[in-house]
Amino acid sequence: MCNTFKLMITDVEWEIQLTTLKTMPKKTWGDCDRDQKIIRVRKDLSRKNFLDTLIHEIRHAQHPIMFEAEEFINKTSTEIAKAIVKADNLG
Repeated sequence: MCNTFKLMITDVEWEIQLTTLKTMPKKTWGDCDRDQKIIRVRKDLSRKNFLDTLIHEIRHAQHPIMFEAEEFINKTSTEIAKAIVKADNLG
């Protein structure tokens, strides 16, 4: 089963699909389809990994050049997700 919601990313409406392991390619946590404006993220991930993946795929959606910046996207998405998880734990 897939839950969905809409999100504006750089003034374009995208569909965010929260999916399961069974609906994703093997060893994939998420993906971004720029043509169809769909981001898929596995909802069964840990909170940190879910946030990391969602942020990662949103960053890819923001600009075509981001598809060429995988190492940068990986590092910064993980850093942002860790900060959110730590902030959640303080509250």
